Amino acid sequence: PGRYETAVSQEGITVSIRAWRKAATWRMGDGSAAKVCWVHRPWAEQYHNQDSPFCGYRYQRPSPPGKPYEVSVVEHWEVEWSALGQSGVVQLDRGASRVLEVREIVTVRVAPGAAVPSSSRSPR
Repeated sequence: PGRYETAVSQEGITVSIRAWRKAATWRMGDGSAAKVCWVHRPWAEQYHNQDSPFCGYRYQRPSPPGKPYEVSVVEHWEVEWSALGQSGVVQLDRGASRVLEVREIVTVRVAPGAAVPSSSRSPR
């Protein structure tokens, strides 16, 4: 989730925290520019099977053999806190990365009823 809110009390002291994710910065590992995605819009069914209108990315070429791309993301959070009559806002960044082998899939359209070469058939 992109939003958290909680309060904890112990020994007469209450600490309240509200945090929300403001944006995410993606680096896709293929040398393209970093992509900043604003996360104010939830995914909707109308986007099914379409490129994301808000934060999509499409690789232009597969990763080189044996050299997967390192994909990283940094989430940018804003955290409001209050305790003992004091309060404040803290900016917090949190990141992660993974290696990703990107391959190319070629789709071949065949006319209805046409014979499909045996080398093109999917294994069963």
